[in-house]
Formats: sequence, structure tokens, C-alpha cells
Amino acid sequence: MVEYTDLSLESLLIAIIASLFVASPFLIASIISKEYRHPLRLRADLASFSSGIFIGAITFSIIVESVKLGDIFTMGIGFAIGAITFSITRYKIQNKSSSSSKNEKHIKYSRDSDDSYSNLTDKENNDKGIEVQKEKKGSGKLIIIGILADSHPETIMIGVMIALGIPGIFPTALALFIGNFTATIVGTRELIAENESKKQIVHQWSLVFLFVAIGGPIGYFLTLFLNEYYLSIVFSFAAGALMSFVTEELIPDAYKKVNWHIGLSASLGLFVSFVIFHFY
Repeated sequence: MVEYTDLSLESLLIAIIASLFVASPFLIASIISKEYRHPLRLRADLASFSSGIFIGAITFSIIVESVKLGDIFTMGIGFAIGAITFSITRYKIQNKSSSSSKNEKHIKYSRDSDDSYSNLTDKENNDKGIEVQKEKKGSGKLIIIGILADSHPETIMIGVMIALGIPGIFPTALALFIGNFTATIVGTRELIAENESKKQIVHQWSLVFLFVAIGGPIGYFLTLFLNEYYLSIVFSFAAGALMSFVTEELIPDAYKKVNWHIGLSASLGLFVSFVIFHFY
């Protein structure tokens, strides 16, 4: 824990600015993406790239700082809680979505098509330039929940790092910004494919923005009440939720849009993350 006298208005402002920076992609990317269609292959690459970025953030920053604040035991507790929390949430949403749409066809088109298109096979549609995607219901909402579940603890972590004077704020914030931006593009297009209105989509991402943006100040003041062992659990909770999100949502989402180069995109994301943390 830190003493109240060790905190300053300047460091609190830095925590607020850093949180706004990490949360800003939810507004920027959703507004841009809702107006411009992206080919499935690009969305697959973006999902893979986000996975690499997030795995890099987990490996090079979040887990490392968690162990430094506590130990392997506290890191393991938080990591397990975060992973289980996201997995259970995902399971409940998928069950609810599948039961409400059990009799619906799960084939969606990126543009309106007439009956002559619907009678064609997926291959024939692709040959005609029509983007076909077999979506699992609730995929877009899962991406929103996944990003929220990991981004809020991460901005809390940033606030803690600033209050405790832990180095590495800029690379952590930058990696999260890039990952959030690309993941938001994917999530926005998934929601549009699930027939969500553009107004509702922006509203949902705006709520995510607000909730994530307040994480920095919350983390900043948490250092007044929690010792480093509890803060270690907060850090690793974010890592566990993020890892579940990546492996259960982003990677499968990329794989179902099958591109031979999605592995390269994930590798590029991981490399970019490594470069960010290495040089800063």
C-alpha cells in the first residue's frame, strides 16, 4: 500500500490520460468499422493479429508485473479466476443465444441477396464475389464482453503501476491500444453480421469505453487500500481473462474464416508486441 501523501494530482492525471488512451479504440474503431465493410480474410487477419498482441502483453508485461508484486501463488490465483470467469460467461451467453435461435439458419451475407443467391452453395457465392460467413450467434457480444473483461482490469493495472511508480506504462498502454483497436473492428463487424443496428453497436462500445476509462483512477486509488499481494491478483486476473478471450474467441473466430496466413498475422502481432516492450 502507498501513503496518501505519496500520491499527486499529476500522477492521477497521467492515470486518467492513459486509461482514456487505452479505451479510445472502442469509440474510434467502432465508428469507422460500422461504415466500412471489411473482407472476411481481413477480419481473420485482424483477429489473429490481436491475438498475437494480447499474448505478448500477457507474456511481457501483465504476468511479469503480477509476479513482481506478489509471487507465483498470487499470480496463479488471479489467473485462474480470470480465466474461469470469462469461460463461464462465454458458456452462458452461447447457450442463451443458441436456444433463442435454434431454428434459424446461421448463414449470413455481407450484403442483401435475393432468393437466387440463397439457393447457391457457399462456393458458388464466393465465386460470385459474395461474402459468406457462418456465424455463431452471440459472437460479437462475446468479443465485447471479452474485451471488457480484460481491458477494465488492465486499466486498473495501469493506474496501479502509475501510483506505485512501476516503469513500462507507455509500452503496456500502446500494446493494449493496438490490440483493442483491431479487436473492436472484428467485434463491430460480427455485431453487424448478427443484425445489430449501427446505433446500438456504437452505444454498446461507448459503454465499454466509459467502463474501461474509469479503470485507471480506480487502480490508482486501490493502492491506498490493498497491499501488493492483492494487487498481484488484480493484475493476473486480467491476464487470465485475456488468455481465455484470445483462445476461446479471437483465434477460433479467425480460424473459421480460414486463411492460410492467419498464423503469420498472429506471429506478426506477437512480434510487434515484443518490439514495443523491448524498445520501451
